[in-house]
Amino acid sequence: MRRWMQSAAAFGAAVDDPGQEATLWGDGADPDLDGRTNLEEYAEGTDPLAADAPPPAGLRLEGTGAARTLVYEMPLAAPPADVVWTAEFSAALGGWQPAAVEAGSTGVRAVAPAGSAAGFVRFGVARRAP
Repeated sequence: MRRWMQSAAAFGAAVDDPGQEATLWGDGADPDLDGRTNLEEYAEGTDPLAADAPPPAGLRLEGTGAARTLVYEMPLAAPPADVVWTAEFSAALGGWQPAAVEAGSTGVRAVAPAGSAAGFVRFGVARRAP
């Protein structure tokens, strides 16, 4: 990820300046003010210096009966291997439950707990432990 930060046009040598970590190049910084942190932009393959929309996502039901599951997919060109995705589902924006997450070469897919017919999803991303 450090190479990615250094290669971003405006980050460059600023990555070596700890005084700019919180506002420009750190994982939690959002220099383009689009609501997504640098870590999220890195994980999604978007430009951290251009306010842009997140990748398109889709929500659908798969299966039938008790095996019916709610699936949320976010297509990504190539999710980086050095991040870990998490997802949670909720029927009413409370009582969040962990969801299974699959990150592959074409994107990130979250599967709600069995029996979920509708609801909300929230993704999280963190650096993978070395």
